[in-house]
Amino acid sequence: QTTKLTYDPDFAHLFGACAVLAQRRYSLKQKATVNLVLFGTMLVGGMLAAAGGTIVHILLLPDVPDWLITIGLFGLVALSYWRVLRPWHFRRSAAYINASRKNGGPMHFSADEMGLRWTDTEVDFRLN
Repeated sequence: QTTKLTYDPDFAHLFGACAVLAQRRYSLKQKATVNLVLFGTMLVGGMLAAAGGTIVHILLLPDVPDWLITIGLFGLVALSYWRVLRPWHFRRSAAYINASRKNGGPMHFSADEMGLRWTDTEVDFRLN
């Protein structure tokens, strides 16, 4: 008896589980672009948090210490990293992988007494 499965891969969910892929998969230019965006955003966000903490302390909340306001604003910067920049980075990385497999087509899996077979236009692999 042969069991068959066809799967059209989308690597967005797989990329999050494989941090090593990001370090070895991309060109220096691709990594530099992403790192520049991430670093620049965090640097500008940090400077705005420091300046904003002082300004909010002076203008709006003179009874609250400026360091406490600054720490709160740094927290917002970190939250924006986790909720905006990190997902953007994963989507961008998954797009690179999907683009490199453009001609691969859907993956076909079949399992029988001989083992598991995985095929697409570029791969014919059997695991006994």
